[in-house]
Amino acid sequence: MYTESMLNTTLGYIEKDGKYLMLHRTKKKNDINHEKWIGIGGKMETGESVLSCMQRECKEETGYDWHDPKLRAIITFNFQKKENDPLFSELMFLFTGHEISGQQKECDEGELVWIPKEEIANLPLWEGDHLFFEQLEKDQELFYMRLDYIGDRLIFASYNEKTILKKEGKEKNMNESQQFIQLIERLIECDPIEAIGLGGSRATNLADAHSDYDLYIYLNQDLPLAEREQVFEGLFQIIEYDNQFWEREDDGIFLDGIPIDILYRNIEDFDKALETTLLYHQAQNAYTTCLWNNLKNTKILFDRHGKLKKLQTKYNISYPIQLKENIIQRHRALLFDGLPNYADQLKKALLRNDMPAINHRAAAFAETYFDLLFALNETSHPGEKRMMNETQKLENVPEHFVEDLTSLFQHLFIDPNQAIKDLEQLKTQMKKLLNE
Repeated sequence: MYTESMLNTTLGYIEKDGKYLMLHRTKKKNDINHEKWIGIGGKMETGESVLSCMQRECKEETGYDWHDPKLRAIITFNFQKKENDPLFSELMFLFTGHEISGQQKECDEGELVWIPKEEIANLPLWEGDHLFFEQLEKDQELFYMRLDYIGDRLIFASYNEKTILKKEGKEKNMNESQQFIQLIERLIECDPIEAIGLGGSRATNLADAHSDYDLYIYLNQDLPLAEREQVFEGLFQIIEYDNQFWEREDDGIFLDGIPIDILYRNIEDFDKALETTLLYHQAQNAYTTCLWNNLKNTKILFDRHGKLKKLQTKYNISYPIQLKENIIQRHRALLFDGLPNYADQLKKALLRNDMPAINHRAAAFAETYFDLLFALNETSHPGEKRMMNETQKLENVPEHFVEDLTSLFQHLFIDPNQAIKDLEQLKTQMKKLLNE
């Protein structure tokens, strides 16, 4: 789940003699963690690395210098005070370790106490904390969790993208739009429709209260406008037909206020597009493997002759090495080495203070940069949303790329000289990675 205001934070548990250093949050006003026991940590500052943030927060809150914090988990924390309230989202980087020096000091946020591990479950914790403590005890590798709350009630939890808890509440309401159910029931009666797939956040358990529906209609022949009008009758506040800005689609808002994008694909043409990428290894300027990712993560709602499932099976393959090499070659030229290249074009725009050109070239640079990162890690591209968060999960990435990209975006329109330095740093670190 992602919002523009998502916080990046650290959370740390220092271990000593079978105990964790816990913080009983009692001192701050309007504290979402009030009266709960949590680890140490806090918000990342601009330009700060995750590790530096953890060590700084440890020093500020405890007085200790922490020498061996190890990243153990990345946790998405989603919170609504009440079901229809605004969403608060936080991306937490969870560390553990035991090597510290210095003297413990009084914390201005609460009481610091060394608690035996076996007693932690008896403390007033966030409900989901019990889940990640279980994994910390048995899991040696980095893991990912998502924890959704309404008030103090945990309504959804996932571990490495697999649902491990789902209760009545927001998730149920979001996924059971009566108009959506009626729409599917009507669509499956249309003979030109081979298959129907649900994509986007609603297919991958990442939906929030603002998520729309991404519905993919796979056709064996055209579905006429008159037939679509009959299918949609009485379901929408507003509907627009045959928008073709990207793919051909109808876009509407259900009577219950939830938006939906209905995209139409000829299933044979869709197969050919995937073949071009995955079998003939043709790289694009950006988003090269997005269709593949979309297919892999599509939740099939209807499949008249099993063709969509066959496509999922056909393309359930390892990342093609030749495609990876082609993307690297193309994107290295596009980003830095070609004549022209995005980096040089962006520098020129910055020196001219040409704001439309700065925006255009920065977007093109970022699209290609992220596409290259996914290819280097042999990972299909998840699409235009949450790219910074998704690339932080990758192993083979340039040093400090999050900090460098963040700095570039922050300085594009206010400090051209610093933005050019940021661009050079991105170039240096990416070339270093490519040459290793």
